[in-house]
Amino acid sequence: MLYIILGASVFVLLLLGYLFLGVSRKSTVLITGICDSGKTALFVMLVHKKNAMTFTSLAPNTEDYKLKTRSSRTLKIVDVPGLEKLRFELIFVVDSSKIQALLKDTAEYLFNLMTDGILARNRTPFLILCNKNDVPGAKNAVAVEKMTTLCRTKAGGLAALDGHNERQTVPIVRPDEAFSFAKNKLHRVTFADCSAVSTDISPVRLWLERL
Repeated sequence: MLYIILGASVFVLLLLGYLFLGVSRKSTVLITGICDSGKTALFVMLVHKKNAMTFTSLAPNTEDYKLKTRSSRTLKIVDVPGLEKLRFELIFVVDSSKIQALLKDTAEYLFNLMTDGILARNRTPFLILCNKNDVPGAKNAVAVEKMTTLCRTKAGGLAALDGHNERQTVPIVRPDEAFSFAKNKLHRVTFADCSAVSTDISPVRLWLERL
């Protein structure tokens, strides 16, 4: 569980950095997920509208994104690396072609984000993006939602198993209530399918327009 604590610390530092730089949460969209889920491919397709040979990012990528329906508004898109020591930050990218093998890590990371105190206070909206749906055998968004719901570590929130988690967390459902994404009281959660290496990212663009 050490990487969760390290990730939480880095997340808070990154978030505070954006706030001190004068970038509001409403104008910044962070892309995250576990390593190799397709975050950088999505970032390149969103910003540059083209495929690119990607590799594991060691530092965040940042670009501006202009909305089509509100041309006067620009979002800042940030691709945050998913390496263990850099974990934490709203487009949450899932490798739907390997979700069964990566389910525990994916669910653990996602629920720690959802129960994070800072994100909870801001009621940060989540797009859980099931990427690589063009790969044979990939699970769709409905299946991924069911799988991650069943794999939750603890209904209503997560805590470090070693008992040394000092990160501020909050419950996302009542203690006596079984967890579901629809019942969480803190975040607006949307599931969608896409393939970042193709032109099939319209669900992402639609979600951005609705922010």
